[in-house]
Amino acid sequence: MTRALATTTQPAASFPVGDWQFWVVTLVFALAIAWLGWNVLPIRQILRKGRAAPKRTTLTVEGQRPAARAKDH
Repeated sequence: MTRALATTTQPAASFPVGDWQFWVVTLVFALAIAWLGWNVLPIRQILRKGRAAPKRTTLTVEGQRPAARAKDH
């Protein structure tokens, strides 16, 4: 029979919160996540709620409004 090796548990590595580079990288990461979230998640629609709807423009073809769609019957 083999004897089981005793395993020692080491404490998990802690973050180097005393290092200024850690905080710079953390800030850059947080800004990148916020930028991605702003462009991906519907945050703009949530913030716009209650405001007037954006103005719509009319469609023009070569500066002229297209004629009403002709019926082909």
